[in-house]
Amino acid sequence: MNSVKLRAEFHAKRLGRQIRHGFTPGSIIVVYHRIDEDAHDPWQLAVSPTHFAEHLGILARWGTPMSLSRMAELAMNGALPRRSIAITFDDGYVDNLHHAKPILEAHGVPAAVFVTAALMRRETEFWWDELQRIVLLPNTFPDALSLEIGSKTIHWNVQADRAGQSFRDRLSFHDAVWRSIQPLSHQDRRASLDRLHDLVGTPRGSRTDVRPLEAGEIVELAQGGLIEIGSHTISHSSLCDLRLTDLREEIVGAKTGIEELLGQSVAGFSYPFGETGSALNNIDKIVREAGFDWACTSGARAIRGQCNPYFLPRFAIPNWSGASFTYHFVSRMLD
Repeated sequence: MNSVKLRAEFHAKRLGRQIRHGFTPGSIIVVYHRIDEDAHDPWQLAVSPTHFAEHLGILARWGTPMSLSRMAELAMNGALPRRSIAITFDDGYVDNLHHAKPILEAHGVPAAVFVTAALMRRETEFWWDELQRIVLLPNTFPDALSLEIGSKTIHWNVQADRAGQSFRDRLSFHDAVWRSIQPLSHQDRRASLDRLHDLVGTPRGSRTDVRPLEAGEIVELAQGGLIEIGSHTISHSSLCDLRLTDLREEIVGAKTGIEELLGQSVAGFSYPFGETGSALNNIDKIVREAGFDWACTSGARAIRGQCNPYFLPRFAIPNWSGASFTYHFVSRMLD
C-alpha cells in the first residue's frame, strides 16, 4: 500500500475518532475541495465524482440539505432543525464547475463555494498543488539538493544504496517543504517554489485540470442560484502569520473583488487552513467588520442549539464510498 493510501486511511480513522469522542448527533456542515480522481493526492482533497454523487444521495435521504446562508441564519437564532445539512467547498477548484455542479443540480442540493480572489484572474495552480507536481509527480528526482527557505535549509540526500527511493521518502520531503513555506507571504512562497523548480528541473507551466476557477468560470458556477459564492481571502495565506494591514487586505480586498465580479454582495467567508478558536486572535472581528454575515472554520463538530455564525464548524469528508460514508459518518452524526 503506498503512502497516499496510508494517509487516506489515517484521515478516515481520525474523523472516526472525532465522531466517537463526544460529537453528538445534530445538524452538520461538510466541506469538500476537489471532485475528481487523483492518484497522487497528498492531502486527500479529492473525492471522486462517483463517491460524491453517492454522498449527496445519502445526505438527502438522512437529512434536509439547505443553503449555508439559511443554516447560518437559523443557527444564530438557535432555530436550526435537527438533521439540517449544508455542503461547502473550499478553494474553488475548476472541477467544482465541471464535476460538482452537475451532480449538485441532479440531486437538487445547494452548496457554497469559497474562492480565492487573486487566482481568479489567471490560469495557475495553488501553491500546494504546484509543490505536489514538483516533488511527487516526476518519474526521476535528484539524488541530492538543498532548498533555502528563509533562514532554513531543507536537505534531500539519497544514499547510494537507496537510489531507488520510495514514494514515502518523497512524501516526507514534500511535507517538510510544505511546513516551511506555508506560513510565508505569497511573494516568498513564489520565490521558494521557483528555486525548487530550478533544482528539480520541472517546467513552470500549470496543469489545466488542477487549478482554481477563473473569473468567467466563477460567474458560470454561480448561475442558476443553487451555488452561492463565498470568499477564501485573496491569496490563501495563513491569516495568523500576517501583519494587520495585510490581514485586512486579504479579507476586505477579496470581498470587494468577488463582489465586483459577480455584481452582488458576498455573505460568507472561510478561514484559510481552517483556523479555529484562539488561533484566530480576533481575526473574526475583521471578518465581521468587512461585512460578512458568517464564516466557516475547520472545527469538526455538529451544531446543536445556538451557534456563533462566525465560527461555523465543518467536517472534512474523505474519498469514502457511499457505504463507508454512511457507516463511518452519516449514521453516527444524523441518526
